[in-house]
Amino acid sequence: MSEVKTEEAIPQDELRKLVSMQAKVKEENGERSGEYGEAVKAASEKYGVNKKALGMICSLNRMTQEKRDDVLRSLDNYRALMGYDPGDDLVDQMEAEEEDKPQTAQETVHQLHTVQ
Repeated sequence: MSEVKTEEAIPQDELRKLVSMQAKVKEENGERSGEYGEAVKAASEKYGVNKKALGMICSLNRMTQEKRDDVLRSLDNYRALMGYDPGDDLVDQMEAEEEDKPQTAQETVHQLHTVQ
């Protein structure tokens, strides 16, 4: 199982670059598939890119807007019917724990002084 990096999300321009590169590879019948594979591997290592999800995004990118909207609506519906909910990631869990953590006496005193 590959480790998911949560400290840095893939920038939008990097994701668009991979999607564009994948589309060109399809057009060139694999001439550049090695180059694309290396780019995906690097993005996976650096950003924790999920290769299956990237493939789905590339597939959606090849569709017309109407077809893409239909697929995404259907996918949302099927996810709900199947009870698939990704839940919180580790960052969300840590932030929730911080919010639930009781304040120290020093933090309470500081907060009281800043409110007055």
